[in-house]
Amino acid sequence: MPQGNMPAYGKNLKPAEVEALVAFMKTLRPANEPLARDASRPDKPQP
Repeated sequence: MPQGNMPAYGKNLKPAEVEALVAFMKTLRPANEPLARDASRPDKPQP
């Protein structure tokens, strides 16, 4: 079984399917829960 990153689905899903998946995933976050932080960006600008 390959190790590493999750496989890309861009070539497997049609644009409408991607939009539907994103819309569904947005319903999974409770209304009072803040949006996730982008872990690839630092919290504070570096000097």
